[in-house]
Amino acid sequence: MKLIGKLEDGTIFVTRGHDGDEPFEFKTDEDQVVEGLDKAVLSMKKGEVALVTIPPEYAFGSDETRQDLSVVPPNSTVYYEVELVSFDKVTNL
Repeated sequence: MKLIGKLEDGTIFVTRGHDGDEPFEFKTDEDQVVEGLDKAVLSMKKGEVALVTIPPEYAFGSDETRQDLSVVPPNSTVYYEVELVSFDKVTNL
């Protein structure tokens, strides 16, 4: 996946899979990303691009969080531009 995470004022706090970087990979339902992003990706199709708005309770909550490029203040709504490049569906036997 490719993603850019932004604050309400447009400040970018994270970018993955852009500028020659490998696509960002994570497993859903394993707390590797915020809950809102996890849920949004589950509803996407390969190749789809989405703008996702995530309220604080599904993002970083009431904690200030240091990310790659900026600090996310407490109780922040965050915005992600997401492109689902590919996915592997794993079934549990």
